[in-house]
Amino acid sequence: AVGGACGPVAGCTSRGVYQWSQGMRRAQCDRIREAVARVSLPLPEPMILTASFGIATIPDDTDEADTLIRLADEACYKAKRPRKNRVATHEAE
Repeated sequence: AVGGACGPVAGCTSRGVYQWSQGMRRAQCDRIREAVARVSLPLPEPMILTASFGIATIPDDTDEADTLIRLADEACYKAKRPRKNRVATHEAE
């Protein structure tokens, strides 16, 4: 907590499972990412907030929950590699 505020900090990962259609997945992640970028915190020094997302799907990528989380994590790290604040999807090799 900084100045009484609590939330994810540098490299913190949150996970969610959503029932979005294929066409909505990236669009919804982009909407959330853009909303996070608009957040203004009352801190003594400015802080830029970013969000990166990794997308993996059932049944396209896997049918197993543990594998789904791992593939989404890998896609998220792929999104962060060149620069943060991006969305990436898992792509079968």
